[in-house]
Amino acid sequence: DCSSLTSEQTLPVVTSISLSATSNSPRNDESEVNKEMFTLHTQFLQSLIRIRKIATNRTPTAETFALGSDYSVVTDSVTHFAESLLVFFAKPKSLPPASLLMETTESVACLMQEGKLPMPVQTECTKRVEELVKKLVKVIMDNTEVNRFQEQELVAKILIVLGQCPSLRAQIFSNLLSGMNHFIDYLLQTNQAEVDVSSFENVFYLFWILEQILQQRQPAGSGAAAENVMELERLQQRLDQT
Repeated sequence: DCSSLTSEQTLPVVTSISLSATSNSPRNDESEVNKEMFTLHTQFLQSLIRIRKIATNRTPTAETFALGSDYSVVTDSVTHFAESLLVFFAKPKSLPPASLLMETTESVACLMQEGKLPMPVQTECTKRVEELVKKLVKVIMDNTEVNRFQEQELVAKILIVLGQCPSLRAQIFSNLLSGMNHFIDYLLQTNQAEVDVSSFENVFYLFWILEQILQQRQPAGSGAAAENVMELERLQQRLDQT
């Protein structure tokens, strides 16, 4: 439920996490903590004003979408979300709490689904998230760390949440199939005794994500269900060859 993400109950969670993260840094000084929190609150209020301008401007021009404009506050936030997420998973030891990552992902999914953004902003945000999806699928398939399963499950859950958004579902579906087909190519070209066991374990998450997304209700008349069936039949045929 998107409305629950903006409730007052979520605010203390984010605030407490921000404070704890700051207190654990080398700059464990009260004045530095106060300065950082002051900056964060100022940035929040500035963003709130810019978002308010977006809501009241019903006739945006090309200039209003330029970098640094009021409208860019949305695309900038989505871009930073995608970049930060990839940095976190590149260095798993720096991962913030899973609850915070999921809350942020749900907020982005709700923005994409119910934000009623101007078309240029919606298009740019969709492009950024689609790029993120492609890279997250690669993160799953390329991870060979021994103790990776908790991270893999977290990435999978993030993709499942993003897959709830109709505008992203087709792209996620396509990237999942691409990852699976790449795995099948690998099996067909590799001697069975030389197959990396981690590749089998990783592709399991792609099938799990795909199963969860396919169980979600498709928009009426989208034709997505029929297309999905055809793609899955092709995938099944390729799996039978292995």
